[in-house]
Amino acid sequence: MKKTPTSNDALKAWLGQGTSWMHLGHLTTCLWLVAALIQTGEVSLTKWVKYVPCRGQYAQSRQRRIRRWLGNSRINVHRLSKPIIQAALATWEDPCLYVSLDTTQFWDEYCLIRLAVVHRGRALPLAWRVLEHASATVAFSEYPEMLTHAARYLPQGVKVILLADRGFIHTDAMSAVRRLGWHYRIRLKGNTWLWRSTGGWIQPNTVHLALGEVRCYHNVKLHKQQWYGPVHVIFGRNNLNGELWVVVSDEPTTIQTFQEYGLRFDIEISQPECPHKHLRGDAGFAWLRTMGQSWSYSLLSNYRDVLGDSGMRAIAGTSPRQR
Repeated sequence: MKKTPTSNDALKAWLGQGTSWMHLGHLTTCLWLVAALIQTGEVSLTKWVKYVPCRGQYAQSRQRRIRRWLGNSRINVHRLSKPIIQAALATWEDPCLYVSLDTTQFWDEYCLIRLAVVHRGRALPLAWRVLEHASATVAFSEYPEMLTHAARYLPQGVKVILLADRGFIHTDAMSAVRRLGWHYRIRLKGNTWLWRSTGGWIQPNTVHLALGEVRCYHNVKLHKQQWYGPVHVIFGRNNLNGELWVVVSDEPTTIQTFQEYGLRFDIEISQPECPHKHLRGDAGFAWLRTMGQSWSYSLLSNYRDVLGDSGMRAIAGTSPRQR
């Protein structure tokens, strides 16, 4: 009788204890997909097929089996990913934890909102949501629950700093972030109104800076109508292309504020490519849902890099309920 690999036993014990599977076959297929992900190093259904046992003689048969699993409404992807995330972050050692909030638009019809931990040049997914929305800019009302949901995954006693682009400069969002006990570094638009006690109202695009020059303003207010603040702002002009950068923070700004915000550009988001870029309507939305499911398995690969082999062995030998 062929002996089952030790890695399969460890993954089965770990994933099986932390999640209420509707059917044992769902767990078995999950283990095959995790093994395929580790072997290939990427989220690609076409490359996974040779690692998935199937009586079918053609690759299409195996792909259909994978797609049926990914599209199974009885499998709760968030319930599956939660113990993975919590176990990986339970022993977080850095004093700060940076999370990036951003959006991606697909086919001018759908918008993907995602929140991820930024670590070692990678984006480790925490939470995401797909909207039928024709713009990459979304209102705050579309993602407050996502922030609250993600906060439950994060370790206690660690300083959390949210990094976001200009599309998220909502005063409601900044207030919500502070209620969660987080801090923020958000880029401002050039036409944002700022009020200074010593100079009145100004807009960033009217401030003249030399190439490479940086200027900080503390205890200012945002937006003429909302009068939000006090906050802290840093201005800087790129010494290569002359582009103006303005970042708002709930903490006093320094040159380090730009360094922190720059972490957003180092991330390598593991996002599976769409094999049929012409997909639209219900088919496109179904693919986006499948992509969200696939991220559950990319979690294992990304968090494995964070923890190292010894960390993964420790997790595999410990039930999520014990952590």
